[in-house]
Amino acid sequence: RSSMGRRRVVVLAPFTLPFAGWGSARAESFDWASPGLASRPEDDVGPEFIKTANGTKVQILQQGRGEKPSVGDTIVYDFVLRRSNGYFVYSTVEGLGFQPRDVPTGPREYAVGSDDERVISGLREVLMECKAGSQVRLLVQPENGYTPLQAMASDEREPSMPTYATRRQLANHASEPLLFEVQVSKIRRKQQK
Repeated sequence: RSSMGRRRVVVLAPFTLPFAGWGSARAESFDWASPGLASRPEDDVGPEFIKTANGTKVQILQQGRGEKPSVGDTIVYDFVLRRSNGYFVYSTVEGLGFQPRDVPTGPREYAVGSDDERVISGLREVLMECKAGSQVRLLVQPENGYTPLQAMASDEREPSMPTYATRRQLANHASEPLLFEVQVSKIRRKQQK
């Protein structure tokens, strides 16, 4: 007789939730596949994670083209945000299955140089290295993400969350890493004089 008695152990295999094809053309332009609720970002699935100077782990899914952004440029990007265990928090991409239809979506903009203090440092550091068309996955450590107070303030930090529920979820889990999947759609260059 085992020491576990009548208890049974159930092991769930990691799985992937396919999102491509669930809605609009924007959702289909990039494979916003979830790392899965049982999968960890450090698993040997896909390209290797690279650690940045401030501790953010980056997985380059697709290299972009052109030049990196510089001061005065505006980076236009979409993202999906999950907790480190894979639970969905928010997305700027229309047509994802977990997000209510009344939640505002649409790409975000980061004006390099003027928005530097508003954008969370883990995301800002990586966006500065991305070219137009880049697709990356980031594991942002808590110290480079949101504090509970910043998460609850709707306009304190970027990317800001549009609903109370998404802000509350970030505040409740501010001590956990955040998993971003980011696609840089374009970089608007500063006006030349």
